[in-house]
Amino acid sequence: MIPKYQGILEEGAAYIIQNILVTQNSVKYKTSSHRFKLNFMGNTICSKIEDEVIPNFQFDFMSLSDILSSTTKDVLIG
Repeated sequence: MIPKYQGILEEGAAYIIQNILVTQNSVKYKTSSHRFKLNFMGNTICSKIEDEVIPNFQFDFMSLSDILSSTTKDVLIG
């Protein structure tokens, strides 16, 4: 992440993000199983919003057998 944004974004908060690059998440080791990732640019603008409609938590559990047999894509577990 560009240093300009480190310490500004809070986990669990909601933001309007402008001027961001959306690319395929094709790296080998992923922090998310989503097929796309967001790349912050020098001119990206983040504005915090207060919105109770957005859920705080979302889980995408994998079965232990899938983890042990490596039948899924490379995904960060932990």
